[in-house]
Amino acid sequence: MLSILLLGMLIVKTIWYKPWARYTYQTSVSTPQEFPIHLFGIWFSTKDNNYVGSFYQERELINSFSSDWGKSRLSYNKRSEFLPETLFLEYVDFRTKNYYVDTIVLPKEKLKKSFQQINQGKTRKGKKEIHVGIANDGNIVFWVVQHQKAIEFYSTTLQAKPFPEKIHAYGKPKIIKDKEEYIRQQFENIPDRKKTEILNKDVSEAEFKDSIPTYFEVIRK
Repeated sequence: MLSILLLGMLIVKTIWYKPWARYTYQTSVSTPQEFPIHLFGIWFSTKDNNYVGSFYQERELINSFSSDWGKSRLSYNKRSEFLPETLFLEYVDFRTKNYYVDTIVLPKEKLKKSFQQINQGKTRKGKKEIHVGIANDGNIVFWVVQHQKAIEFYSTTLQAKPFPEKIHAYGKPKIIKDKEEYIRQQFENIPDRKKTEILNKDVSEAEFKDSIPTYFEVIRK
């Protein structure tokens, strides 16, 4: 009787946990050098409302203008998780001072298919990675990456919004009284020489939303 009860509990736990629907993967984010931003917050959310990817190292990289298109530090997940269903994103663009915030709903079936496709052919080494590229003009691109292969599975364009009185990503934010000064403060630790170099670059024909990141080109060789 006890064995039947334990078996029943194991079955219920397995059905609830759904190991067949979970994956072990890493998360990462990058921005082009030509279009730096200040990233207030970013996180994936799964169907069971778990946050996936801390991104804290990558936020430091991006907010110090040290990121580049496709290059990043990985956020590791120590256990298997459901695939993310949404991405929260909040940032201000250095060049335009445009402010963006949104919760992006991801295409579940396309993401799942990309995870399956990247395993086809030769055995892939290393963990899978979901990479977020934050391009200019609010363009956001998503890839599944593993070893020497990358698959773009979604892209979208965010609309700039008026700068808020409170930053959504912060738990208990203070009310922002002088918005222009607050935006200036987000970039004040960047050396003036570096900011001048970026602003002097000709970006009239730059369009990163349709380009393969340099890092991805390297891993495909």
